[in-house]
Amino acid sequence: MRFVGRCAFDGLIKMKNLPEFVYNGKNCKYYRAIFRNMKSLKKVVLPKDADYTLTMFKKCTDLKYAEVKGAGFRINKKIWHAMLPEYINNEMFSDCRSLKTVKLYNGITKLNYGMFSGCVKLQKVNIPKKCTYIGINTFRNCKSLRKLTIPKSVKKIDKTAFRGCKNLLYM
Repeated sequence: MRFVGRCAFDGLIKMKNLPEFVYNGKNCKYYRAIFRNMKSLKKVVLPKDADYTLTMFKKCTDLKYAEVKGAGFRINKKIWHAMLPEYINNEMFSDCRSLKTVKLYNGITKLNYGMFSGCVKLQKVNIPKKCTYIGINTFRNCKSLRKLTIPKSVKKIDKTAFRGCKNLLYM
């Protein structure tokens, strides 16, 4: 197993692509803020087997498109005894001010705290059919988000989930 530690690529402002091992590295664990502040990153596609935690792409200000195929860290108390499923994808894309489109896959069952907070240009995001929860400030200040379809599987939406989304119509 390969472990990529906290803030390993944080602040590499000229790096335009994720390292190749992200796409072909099976059994790789990514801890918090691994790619935070990568200012030149434009596109991200996380494979299904990527085990990630929180604030992974926070403040990647040039990021425009993201796909997240996997569900995040699969709890293994022997490896990361302190990690709880409630923290997976917390602030994952927060303050990615150029992010316009996000495609999420069905493995994601919770959109946790501030996942898209501050993504002021976010226009299109799908909520997976297996999602059950939309958390605190998940879409806070996503001012360009106009329409969002919430599947019937979502049982709980925090009252602050859409704070600052003035023109949002959700169904």
